[in-house]
Amino acid sequence: MGQRPLLPCGYGGMTAFSISSLMYVSAILIVVASGMGFSHEEELLTERWGYATLVDYSLSVIFVALYFTFNGIYHGTLRRNIFVIGGVVLFGHIVTMAYLCYLTFEHRSLRDALIVWNTNPDGEARGEMKRKNPLTWIIAGVAFVLFLYFLYVCVRAIQAESLGIGWEKTKRNPWILLTFINNLIGLVFVVSYILISEQATFYALPWILALVFGGNGVSMLYVVHKMLSNTGASPLEAMLTQNPRDGFLQ
Repeated sequence: MGQRPLLPCGYGGMTAFSISSLMYVSAILIVVASGMGFSHEEELLTERWGYATLVDYSLSVIFVALYFTFNGIYHGTLRRNIFVIGGVVLFGHIVTMAYLCYLTFEHRSLRDALIVWNTNPDGEARGEMKRKNPLTWIIAGVAFVLFLYFLYVCVRAIQAESLGIGWEKTKRNPWILLTFINNLIGLVFVVSYILISEQATFYALPWILALVFGGNGVSMLYVVHKMLSNTGASPLEAMLTQNPRDGFLQ
């Protein structure tokens, strides 16, 4: 049998990867053109907005690691996915988007690459569902605490200096700038996941707007949402199941 053609929503993965690659390469070129090189990395910890950017990026990596872990467990590719997670930690979210592009080709659509179970109109997933286990609540609790910490870091940054001053410092520091670009690329992945998870309905719009204006800290709130509102009993089922919406990505 021949391979399934790449479905229309599969081109979404390609587009996301192309945009992310352009953003990443542009950031590298800006740093090189500035003549500063990758210096002053300590400002990621000492500058309030630099640290907020680092925490933002760290939360996006945690989201990606959580998702790829469950994805790998289900598909039997955990070893490969752990290798990918290591690449994300070392080289940034360009690795995330490259792997998403690979999964899109492998499964022939972005939806099938990200989600295992669809949902019926009744909200019951197709697949074996069990009673929620304690790990679901633990993950939701940890994610919520991480969101609160991100909020605390951002409030401290705003109290120290305005967003405009923080942005000027970001543009002058190669490490903070590259981390910020990595944050944006991480947002592309999370937005792609939310669009598929919410079946591209208007339920996705508030989450996407919150991500754009609130950063990757909002991704931790979405983890809480997935853990507690989905009919899936286990964390794996919750992350890999579409929410019961009347959408068009069927």
